[in-house]
Amino acid sequence: MSSPCAEILFIEEVLALPSSSTGKSIRVLGRIVEHQPAEGIIRIADKGHELTIDTKLMGGVVTYPKQLWHFVGELELVGKDFCLQARFGKHLEDLNLDAFKKSLVERRQHLEITAEMDEAQQALAEDMDDDEDL
Repeated sequence: MSSPCAEILFIEEVLALPSSSTGKSIRVLGRIVEHQPAEGIIRIADKGHELTIDTKLMGGVVTYPKQLWHFVGELELVGKDFCLQARFGKHLEDLNLDAFKKSLVERRQHLEITAEMDEAQQALAEDMDDDEDL
């Protein structure tokens, strides 16, 4: 199920995407593990997985190691690895990351169930239309 806005993904999900996902708009969270201000490059990590963030579109970004950040942007392939061309980023001070991850998983499950119910209702409506034609 696709969304008209940036899809929320975990870093490990981003890394598992096919190379054809270049240009995909995503939102991702991670802790700062490296920042190269002169190059506009940040590395974020979550559960041992790392992703490069290009912050040049955002202007000067001030970060500190281990801060939790949220970035929104489009994926690009740099060599064999994805890099997020960030157009927005925000330091998240008090976010309970475990609760966020749990609620995201529950949201995805709810959306999946809702989509399945919609498909079943559509199929039932089509069957009823076919019966009326007889």
